[in-house]
Amino acid sequence: MESFVFDNSIKILSGITAIANLPFELSQAGCDRPMVICDESSFRVGFHDQIKQSLSIGDIQITTTFYKIAEIAKDDVCEKIIKVYKMKKCDCIIALGNKSAITTAKAAKIMLCEDVSSVDHYKNSLISDYAVREVPLFVVPTNIGTGVEASNFVRVYGKNNIIYEFNTPYAVSNAIFVDPIMTDILPPKTIASYILYAMAVAVECFDSLDNSSLICKAYADAALKTMSYYAEKCLLRNSEMEYRYKVMEGVVLAGAAASLRERGLLEVLSDAISDRYCANYQNIFAILFRKYIVMQQKNKDFGYALNSMISEDDYSLYAKENRGQKLLSVIEDIYQRIESYVDFNSKLSSLNVKKEDFEAIADDCLKVLNNDNEQVSKEEIIDLLDSCY
Repeated sequence: MESFVFDNSIKILSGITAIANLPFELSQAGCDRPMVICDESSFRVGFHDQIKQSLSIGDIQITTTFYKIAEIAKDDVCEKIIKVYKMKKCDCIIALGNKSAITTAKAAKIMLCEDVSSVDHYKNSLISDYAVREVPLFVVPTNIGTGVEASNFVRVYGKNNIIYEFNTPYAVSNAIFVDPIMTDILPPKTIASYILYAMAVAVECFDSLDNSSLICKAYADAALKTMSYYAEKCLLRNSEMEYRYKVMEGVVLAGAAASLRERGLLEVLSDAISDRYCANYQNIFAILFRKYIVMQQKNKDFGYALNSMISEDDYSLYAKENRGQKLLSVIEDIYQRIESYVDFNSKLSSLNVKKEDFEAIADDCLKVLNNDNEQVSKEEIIDLLDSCY
């Protein structure tokens, strides 16, 4: 396994014993009283002990740990975390575990930066441009990763079905530690969901490439190369740490790429469906992407994505006008191979999505998109949903 450190706006430390760098990164940020926020599973299987051991090398002790995390980021949990953080005089957060733990930690960080004690504050107020306090955030993903590690976008679920959405630099991670020792053995179906999701996110980053940074392209390129090479190996031999680790790395890199571009149709649409039916976000994203790429196959920018997924020699064989069609066939082949190993949900109907809700879902998406970052009509959204049903 190759180890590396990539330091951009987000520092990614990847490789064997990456978490051994935790004490150094905390000291660089001037921190020595960390709060650990983790999901109960990560706490129970010993990942919390791994963090504790790594910090002890730098003579740093965990000040307090909060592991009663809901399956989604909940307002009352965030508010409890804030009270404990202040009471224990913590000076940074280590987010350990799954998507829920990391999202909850990011939401708590936002509120701590602004010195806000209740999520209800954001009913009538926007996030300010001035932070009351600095709250360094260090993220250690487990269970393959979800892409949220590098995202600035956070959603918190409040009372009476209110959803608070934040897209702010306050949510940024100071460093992400992708360490093979922190990967877990997951069912192949769950791994498949992450693989397809990461691949879809990375390919979509090549859409409207002119509006994306070179770093975004670099992250997406690395994610696609990793997914293309390791997806099948991970599914066949998911008990082997190396393959789970490489898939985890690809998912984190895809998330980093997505954090550098505006939220697009697939992100917003997946959120809308997930909220309405409590369905798996990654699974929804992967289902939608399969048909979305059909709609976008003439997009010249997707030629870059094709170049990341096949050899240079194969790429040169295809004229620009044929690269979208070739990308479609490459992606379809990956989907079919993954489905041959797992019983993967490939239609929205299998997630209990109701066809009569399509119009309302499209309306919800358009309210968020506001057609600023993507020219899409209500009819096109409904057509996409229908093709995935």
